[in-house]
Amino acid sequence: MRHLAYTIIFFIVVAVNGCSDDSGVIVPQVSSTPITGTITPTTPTNPTNPTTPTAPTDPTTPTTPSNPTTPTDPSAAQYSITFKANGTVVSFTDVSATRGIATNPRTLSVTGTGKNGAVPKFKFFMEETSIGFEKGINIWMKEYSYPTTYVEYTSSANEAYSTMNAKNEIYAFLTDVSYTNGGPIAGTFNGTFINNGVAVQITEGVFKAKFSN
Repeated sequence: MRHLAYTIIFFIVVAVNGCSDDSGVIVPQVSSTPITGTITPTTPTNPTNPTTPTAPTDPTTPTTPSNPTTPTDPSAAQYSITFKANGTVVSFTDVSATRGIATNPRTLSVTGTGKNGAVPKFKFFMEETSIGFEKGINIWMKEYSYPTTYVEYTSSANEAYSTMNAKNEIYAFLTDVSYTNGGPIAGTFNGTFINNGVAVQITEGVFKAKFSN
C-alpha cells in the first residue's frame, strides 16, 4: 500500500509540473499561447529645474526713510505757562521770554497768550535783585512792588488782573534761570487776584521758557 501511495503522488507531481522524457527527466510544459499586450514605458516626471534661481529683491533700490535732517521744534512740548484759577486749568499756547534792553538794572519778562495772541494773556516782569538773577530766589509781587516786579493776567472772558492793584498778590519762586540768549527760565507761583471785589485763587502755577534774545 505504501508503494502504491508513492506511485500516485509521483504521477500527480508529473501531471502538475510537466512530463518526463524517456530518460526520466521532467520537462516543463511551455504554453503555446503567446502573451499579447503593449508594454508602455514609464514616462519620468520632469523635476523642478534647480538651475533656475529666483530673482532676488534689488538691493540697490533703498527705501526712502523719514528725513532725519528736519528737526522738530521742542518749544511746543517744553515751554509752557499753566495754573489753576479757582480750580480751573488755564494754559497758554504761545510762550516766550525776553531780556530787557536796559543793563542797569537788568530786567526780564515771561509772557504767554492764546492762539495768535488772543486771550488769555499772562505777563511776568522782574527787575534784577541785589544778588542778580539766581535759582532759588523768592519773589513777592504786590501793589508796592509795581512797576519793578509784577504779574498781569487777562482771562478768556477779558477780565483783567494785576498785582499793581491793592490786595492782589502773587508769590513766585525761580527754579532755573540763565540770563543769556537761549538760556532757560523756569519757576512756580501762586497767589490771589481780585477784580471788582471778586477773588480768584491762583494755584499750581508753573512756567518754563527760554530767552529769545
